[in-house]
Amino acid sequence: MTDAAKSAGAARGREKTGGLSILPKLLLALMFLVSLYLVAYTPINNWLHDLRMEALISSYEKAVSNLTAEERADILSAADEYNSNLDLGAHFILREEDLAEYATLLDPQGTGMMGYIEIPKIDVYLPIYHNADETTMAEAVGHIPGSSLPVGGESCHTVLCGHRDQSTAFLFHDLDKLSPGDTFTLTVLDRTVTYEVDNIQVVLPEEIESLAIEEGEDHCTLVTCHPHGSSAYRLLVRGTRV
Repeated sequence: MTDAAKSAGAARGREKTGGLSILPKLLLALMFLVSLYLVAYTPINNWLHDLRMEALISSYEKAVSNLTAEERADILSAADEYNSNLDLGAHFILREEDLAEYATLLDPQGTGMMGYIEIPKIDVYLPIYHNADETTMAEAVGHIPGSSLPVGGESCHTVLCGHRDQSTAFLFHDLDKLSPGDTFTLTVLDRTVTYEVDNIQVVLPEEIESLAIEEGEDHCTLVTCHPHGSSAYRLLVRGTRV
């Protein structure tokens, strides 16, 4: 073989070797980009979710401000009356006519949004909607029908539910970080009520006795699945109005 042929063969070999060396680099770059996406996915989506929730709450407050004082008073009066007619105990299975009445209350925008909850310690600022179905709890906090409407009052017990392991929103993710003495607020129309955490427990899903309405008491219990990544139990964080 001539020297020229040897040189040409060596050049082709280097080209092939160089081409093969690019593939691992591309794979490493791709793995890096995928890892970066996975790391950033939840924080970015949570940030976008927070912006959406803030916009919903802002829209709600604007709708409330457009109501007259008499209209706001009438809506709250209807909610107070509804609460006063609820039986003591824990009753969460409603008849169709009761659900129909429930759906008409505390809905100034016609969207199902009742108000919003703030939990300063864990940076929660979320709308509260009628019902606690999957559609509602994928984005916000759901109110359990049959529990007291979230306006406070004597012999009331409001029950609010939220997910904690959504990939697109934190929601009640850090609910287990609350301790007795921490506070949270519910704002409905122009009424804001504050609750102080006084009881925290983990129960089976069917154990609902602690969600009962008690004579003369004003409670709100926040509910989420427990532990993280499982729905085997429920974490109940109860507050008493202060």
